Amino acid sequence: MEYRFEVSTHHNKLLPLAFQYLDYLGTAARSNEEIQKEWYRLACQYSARTSTINTQITLSGLSENMPKAVALLDEILQNAQADEKAFQSFIAAELKSRADAKLNQSTILSRLRSYLSYGKASTKNVLNNQELKALKADDLVNAIQDLLQYPHSLRYYGPASQQELAASLAQVHTLPASSKP
Repeated sequence: MEYRFEVSTHHNKLLPLAFQYLDYLGTAARSNEEIQKEWYRLACQYSARTSTINTQITLSGLSENMPKAVALLDEILQNAQADEKAFQSFIAAELKSRADAKLNQSTILSRLRSYLSYGKASTKNVLNNQELKALKADDLVNAIQDLLQYPHSLRYYGPASQQELAASLAQVHTLPASSKP
């Protein structure tokens, strides 16, 4: 199943980082460790990708556990709690990854090709190191919660019929009371 938002890095350049940081977080009801164990128990997982065109959150796993996985994903997206210690660890890892990338010839060549093709536009949706260091944990959590205020579409590939899927989602997938255009 895929949630598709017509919101991109042009709208909010924090989104790619926010989804990476989400893997470090828990909610008021569950710790990060409990959430990871629940994903394992359900035999499901999610991934998120934000591009210059849209944002996609993909949920995959056993079809019989999909309603519980949707409920868990919604819980995480809506109720993620910022964790300052995890945030500092995340930022340090991101800065190290960037420093390591500067030493990798393949990465350098790839970024050079991108720059030659797109010019400065190839880096305009990426935070520089100073902007990254100035971020607060709540900025990334708020970016995800703001995303949820936009309308989205769902794509589903699996054994459930459209009626079964609609009935199942109606019980577990919450939509905002009002959405942004």
